[in-house]
Amino acid sequence: KYADAGVGGDLKPVVREGGVDVPAAELSDSARDTVYIALRFALIRLLFRETPPMCFDDSFAGQDDRRVSAILRVLFALAKQSGVQSFVFTRQNREYTIAREIGDCVHITLTAD
Repeated sequence: KYADAGVGGDLKPVVREGGVDVPAAELSDSARDTVYIALRFALIRLLFRETPPMCFDDSFAGQDDRRVSAILRVLFALAKQSGVQSFVFTRQNREYTIAREIGDCVHITLTAD
């Protein structure tokens, strides 16, 4: 829905809608989480010459399946284009199921006895 995200003059996340900056705080939880993830990608690109491995710890819990699929497709594209590793930690099987539909991935489950 939003083609542009960034930070406002107060350094708080915003999206541009109809030429106006809308604070991310006014978005739905899942839209706001997506903006934060996009800004993490942008910040990593600014700080590093080569993208380091990225870790996501239950970062997608508030996302619907469509958004999770879109985010995972970006992670797969980054891996394919530049070898970037991503680690997704979650208590849900949904992310693994969606990732397997997109491409090859590794799934390791550790359980306590």
